[in-house]
Formats: sequence, C-alpha cells, structure tokens
Amino acid sequence: MRAIAVALAGLVLAGVSVTAFDVCQAGATNVLTSAACCPAEAPPRRRRLFSRAELCSDGSTPCCTTQAPGPPVVSTGGTTNLQCGRNFGDDTQDVTGGVTYTLEPCPTLPGQTCFHVTLTAAAGQTITDIHLAILDGSVDPNTLPNGLGNWPHNGYCSFSGNVGNCWVPVSVILDLLVPPSTSLCGQDINVAAGISISGTNDATCFGQGTVIDAQGRWFMYSNVVFDCPLTCTQSCCCPTQPPPVHSCDLGTAYGYVAGSAITFNGHLTPQNCKHWGWYYFVPSGTLTGGGLSGRLLVGAGGNDITKATDVGGFTATLSGTTLTVTYTLSSGFDLSEVHIYASCNTPGSCAPGSYGFPNPVPNLSGATDTSFQTTISVSSCTNYYLIFHAKVSQTLPLATPCPTPVT
Repeated sequence: MRAIAVALAGLVLAGVSVTAFDVCQAGATNVLTSAACCPAEAPPRRRRLFSRAELCSDGSTPCCTTQAPGPPVVSTGGTTNLQCGRNFGDDTQDVTGGVTYTLEPCPTLPGQTCFHVTLTAAAGQTITDIHLAILDGSVDPNTLPNGLGNWPHNGYCSFSGNVGNCWVPVSVILDLLVPPSTSLCGQDINVAAGISISGTNDATCFGQGTVIDAQGRWFMYSNVVFDCPLTCTQSCCCPTQPPPVHSCDLGTAYGYVAGSAITFNGHLTPQNCKHWGWYYFVPSGTLTGGGLSGRLLVGAGGNDITKATDVGGFTATLSGTTLTVTYTLSSGFDLSEVHIYASCNTPGSCAPGSYGFPNPVPNLSGATDTSFQTTISVSSCTNYYLIFHAKVSQTLPLATPCPTPVT
C-alpha cells in the first residue's frame, strides 16, 4: 500500500495528474470551461461535493473525471484509550478515547500541517508532565524510550489542567521516515505518548497499544497509518444514460367501466365464454354526448378488479356513424395488440380475433406505443354493443425478470 501511495504522490508532485474516470460518456463537457471531456467508456469512481459554480446547467450533479491524491489524513489508529496502569479499566483514571492523533494546521506555523497528539486525563486530574516519541513504522518499536525522561519529541508538547497537546510539524515526521519521504501518503509511524498526572492518585498514563518491551515497564505505543484519499481535480457534465431495460409481455387488458361493465361469462350467446372480460350495451345518445370512458385493466381473473393492474384508460365517442376509440397507457406500459368490437348486435364470441376492428389489425410490435386511436365506420344503431381489448407489455429494469403473462 505504501509503495502505491508514494508512487501516486510522486506523480502529483512531478506535475502529472493521476486520471480516474467516473460514469462519463462521449459528448460530456467540462463544468467550468465547456471543453469536451469524458471518454465513452469509464468505470465508476467515488464522487465529492460540488460548488455552485460547478453545477451543470440542467441542475444535475457533475461526474468527476480526473482524480489525484489529496491532503494526507490519519486513516488508521486515530483514537486510543488513555491507560493509567498495566490493564485498561483497572484504574479510575483510565479514559476511554483519551488519546487522539490527527493532522491539522499548525497553530504557530502558518501554512504548515502538524501531527496533533491530544491526551485528555480524567476529570479532576492535573497533568504534571508529558512524553512523546515517534519512530517510522518499519523501525523496531523496542527502541522507543521505556522510562520517563527527556523523550525526543517532548519539545513539541505542552499541557494545561487535564489536557496535553503535542504539535509536531509534518516535515519532522517526514525526516523520521525510512527512507525519508516527501509525502505521508501510505506511510505509518509508531507513537508512544504519555502523561504524568496528580490528583486523587498520582499516576503515569499512556495511549493504549502494544507494550514497548515485554521485559520492562508496561509503557505502550500505537501504530498510526496515513492515507491520501483521492480528490476530484476535474469534473464534467456527462450525458445521462438511462438504465438498461427490457420489454415484458404483461398480458390481456379489457376496458372496464364501473356500473356499466357486463361480464362475458353467463351473458354472451352462445354461453361458452369461460374467461374474464367485459362488454357494454350503450345507447347511441351516450356515445354522441359525453362518450364512454373507462380504465384498461390487466389480469382481472374471475372479473375481480382487485386483482387487476390498471395500465391506462380508454374513451369511445360517436359522431354520425363514425366511432372514435382512443387508448392511452400509463408510463412504462406499451400496447402490442388492439381489438375492438362495435356493432348493433350482441357479440357472438369473446375471442378478440373475431371482433372485426380495427381492420387491418395495426402492427404495434415496433417502438413503444403508449397511445392508440382509430376511427370505425359503424351501422346506425339505437344501442351499441362494445368490447375494448388490448395486449400490453411493460418496460422493466433488465435485472428484473419478466412476470408470467396474465391472459
């Protein structure tokens, strides 16, 4: 991990950007310059927050097209307990999470970053001394001091009350690395940090970790790892690509009007229609007035509309001897067949192929057909018998299997 991170950091320092692409396609443009960017094929990468100036003109979120390692952060070992004896929890002065390691701006060195060590003693205790020693992670940690005294990095520390702080410039850490480096990316160090306290009981406390020397005192060290997460250095407004979908045969639909629908089964002559569906006996005045309107329902087995899927609506209006029928489907549904029965006589069959209209039957197998309208020349009748039938497909995500069609 260290070698990869250092190599990336070296490229950045040399002025070479490290390119990693997000979900971008050909035709994308740079957010700020409008220049072309984003290759046609690109694996996804992590995103970041974008400023108002970087938002796309359509309000969508830009995609990040070029990334490079950002400022270093403590990725592992950022917090440990303050232990005031051989075993954590044995002493009332122990503090859960009492030691933290972070990278922050140096308070007395403008423009520089410091490795910040914070040691917080238990409430009511007073720090009387502070100790800090740091080694490269590859160096034998048993060379760390195992006894109180003038530890090598004490000069970066101060304390007041029950809080101690050490501010070690990153440049000092870099010089400690083996070999010395110009970046903390992927590096790790061993840190021994402790305090002497007085109060209820005098004690010496250290950040909980690994014992420095099993043959000597119980003083401990922690391993702290640094990382440089990738940050976005260029973002683009990329064309939105719809998710892949497929068309599924949903099944048979019939027009339904509450209070007017007459079931096939038990009403048609001959009475051999064994499946669900409805027809209508409608006065011509109704069709020339407001017309007949209803819903298109799929899968109402046993004529139970609570089982059905509502896929859209239909209307039928009459002008003279011209009947105009319109189907309008809801989003995501598609007409694949349409059959209409319109006559002065009772339908003799419930088979859609015998309905007679439209003639010829339109080819709806191509592009998505969310609406359909036809005009039918009919005889002049006092009352009309009507049936509205369709076969319907549904557009579903490619990962979703097609359901079994309902007939």
